[in-house]
Amino acid sequence: MSPAQIFGIVVRTLGLGMTVYGAISSTIGFLGIFFGGFMLLVFGLPIMLFGLWLLRGPRLLIAYAYPDERA
Repeated sequence: MSPAQIFGIVVRTLGLGMTVYGAISSTIGFLGIFFGGFMLLVFGLPIMLFGLWLLRGPRLLIAYAYPDERA
């Protein structure tokens, strides 16, 4: 495996963790919105969306970290 592929796996794993954390925080925030859980909802959704972006395809991030030799 090349370093770029290993970096891609690490980024996707980080994205999975962020997605799970954001989903749990958003759910707790949504259920506890009347009991002061609003901040969890506000911060949980962006974290979950960013985690989904990292899971879906971090091609730009990998291309930035490991630029093509031909460029």
